[in-house]
Amino acid sequence: MSATHVDEIVNGCRVLASALDVAAGYVATQKAEAVAVLVGLAASFIADQAAAIATAGIA
Repeated sequence: MSATHVDEIVNGCRVLASALDVAAGYVATQKAEAVAVLVGLAASFIADQAAAIATAGIA
């Protein structure tokens, strides 16, 4: 392999690394959104359980 080929491979790897960094940022954002939704669901579940105790399960 010539130096030109090696340079092309290195440049290609840099482009791929940049694309993977962008994808990782997107995944982290989606993860944070999923955690926020789960926290909301947990709060709703706890409120429903508290209401069931307060109304003896009638509500």
